[in-house]
Amino acid sequence: MMKIFSGFILIMLIMVILYFLLGVGLFSGGTGNEGLVYIFGTLIIILLSFITSLLVHLIGVINKNLK
Repeated sequence: MMKIFSGFILIMLIMVILYFLLGVGLFSGGTGNEGLVYIFGTLIIILLSFITSLLVHLIGVINKNLK
């Protein structure tokens, strides 16, 4: 279980860092909607990280059952 949690944290940190690094260049206009873009983007990153870690766990369970 710890392997899945650490994978989730690692994926999430990498995606958040990339999001903010790319976001500085793309959303540097200072519009009022910039905060909403960051909020929804961060939520999407967290959900995609969770889905990715669940898929890794599912692949592990399937491989374990096939052996």
